[in-house]
Amino acid sequence: MEGTDQEKVLAVIKEKYEDQILLAEMLYDFPTITLKKDRIVEIIKFLYDHPATQFQFLTTLCGIHYPENNQIAVMYQLHNLVSNQRVRIKIYLPADNPVVSTLTPLFPAANWMERETTGLSAGRYIFIRTR
Repeated sequence: MEGTDQEKVLAVIKEKYEDQILLAEMLYDFPTITLKKDRIVEIIKFLYDHPATQFQFLTTLCGIHYPENNQIAVMYQLHNLVSNQRVRIKIYLPADNPVVSTLTPLFPAANWMERETTGLSAGRYIFIRTR
């Protein structure tokens, strides 16, 4: 696959989830893709399994509060340790109902990051356990 890391990742996501992409940008030399929230776990699993991306390491998962927009963002940084390719995926949740499915079935270490993020978000439980 030719092109920049961001172009490669976008091409892979567009194969199956083009309608889920809200924004793609390069922030501080870091490809950042904002997606709709409803299929985030499915899309991250797709990026995990896809031979062109193989993002099989979750570097960071955190919450970002945007009180002026009444939203909470969840930011996932994924890493392909073989190619040293990285991507940041973001979704936005309404602050009054900040709920998203857990990534722990795919990345067991996400459990700690999700609990830490929940603790920092005023104790709101934002990750739904599906197993």
